[in-house]
Amino acid sequence: MPDEPTWPTVDDDEPDHEPPTVQVRQPDPPTMRIQAPVRAQPVRVPPRPAAPPPPPRQAPPTEIKSEPEPVPEPITEREDPPVRTGRRKRPFVLGGAAVLVVALAGTAVAGTQAGWFDTTPAPTT
Repeated sequence: MPDEPTWPTVDDDEPDHEPPTVQVRQPDPPTMRIQAPVRAQPVRVPPRPAAPPPPPRQAPPTEIKSEPEPVPEPITEREDPPVRTGRRKRPFVLGGAAVLVVALAGTAVAGTQAGWFDTTPAPTT
């Protein structure tokens, strides 16, 4: 096949370099109508009439009981057992130890290849 475009060409577009030109019409921006502010007129509010005084309270009738009411025990807060913090630290400690082991192993491999741990003396001239 010769150089045929994979899309139809319109408007003398270059078939090998750019896709066909497409024009998209943008919708008109939305508009909103807002009423103009109206000046407020002062309004006079009449004062409230004074409330009548409350009626005098009468003492509740007293009952004579032969036995006193039981006094409920005071409510005390129960002490919860202390929260173990070792379980929360364990994943971080294990993760740190794993990173340390990987770093030491990588240093050992790199040092062996670079000759850091050779005991033979370097030749001198």
